[in-house]
Amino acid sequence: MASVDQELFGQALTAFQTGRLSDSEHQFKALLQRQPNHVPALNLLSVLLTQLGRFSEAEAYIKR
Repeated sequence: MASVDQELFGQALTAFQTGRLSDSEHQFKALLQRQPNHVPALNLLSVLLTQLGRFSEAEAYIKR
């Protein structure tokens, strides 16, 4: 399972870095369903949502 999660995180990170924010958001959220306390995913998803101007949604992930 860990390798699947690492792969999903890697895909989400690559999508984020290449500006495919919708894909990245979907992948980070899928990973967080599997690992709700995955700190790097929580952090980057909050950054992504902030970039999209979705501040209250980003805040919820920051607080987690």
